[in-house]
Amino acid sequence: MGDRIISISCVGTGRWTKPEYEMEDTVTLSARTRKGALLRMRLDLVSNRPDVWNYYSLQGTKGAYESGRLFGDKPRIYLEGISKRETWQELEEYADEFLPKRYSVPPAGADHWGSDAWPLLDFVDAIDTGSKPPLDVYKALEMTLPGLVSEQSIAQNGAWIAVPDPHTMTAGIGVNPGKEQPLT
Repeated sequence: MGDRIISISCVGTGRWTKPEYEMEDTVTLSARTRKGALLRMRLDLVSNRPDVWNYYSLQGTKGAYESGRLFGDKPRIYLEGISKRETWQELEEYADEFLPKRYSVPPAGADHWGSDAWPLLDFVDAIDTGSKPPLDVYKALEMTLPGLVSEQSIAQNGAWIAVPDPHTMTAGIGVNPGKEQPLT
């Protein structure tokens, strides 16, 4: 999206369902981006209820997306100015136009509909072809650092914590790295 998360606030419910797990029952994260967006995520992997592994929802100023809540439900999308007013469309209607053909069929044996395999396969392809991978080390860090910072926020009762910019990191993460300097 041409943006990055710059700060995180995260709180958890505690470990009640399975106290032996390090993960809290439910965690809610709020994130601010450099461009001013506010993101919210709820993660619940251990509460006592039937699994809902595949539910995702995105809401923006010009559209919304919801995956199916239960197995068999189809993902749906609403795009301002494109979708009929107040009408959800099946996401699949946009596959030919926006989904690269390579990603339309996940690799055999790949979990999570291929999302675990594609970054590795794209990296190997970039080495083979000498091209830049779609997910470079900076993008990988931009996706990873908010999760690490969320643990710090939970430990500080949901305090807003700055997410380091991987383009300027010069020392350890969360270990008082000092003034950030551009990488050479």
